[in-house]
Amino acid sequence: YRDSVRAGSRDFHNELVGVVVDGDRAAVRLRYSGTHTGPLLGLPATWRPFTYDGAAFFSQDAGLLTSTWALGDLEGLWRQLAGTQHPRP
Repeated sequence: YRDSVRAGSRDFHNELVGVVVDGDRAAVRLRYSGTHTGPLLGLPATWRPFTYDGAAFFSQDAGLLTSTWALGDLEGLWRQLAGTQHPRP
């Protein structure tokens, strides 16, 4: 997911909006932004700017990252790039 978005946006940026830590776990609220400069979500480059929200969850043990799970509002991103709602199969 992250690699495909980065490939479709040369200026892709992650902004940390909030962080919650509980022991060996952390949750991060994110705001993603960039410009659609390459293929992304099956769409050719539109050169449209975009922003969308997401979150990431991390676990660590002995100071080493043991798991990561990230998500983003891809429906919202799709609407910004395509100018329409994503077609459902």
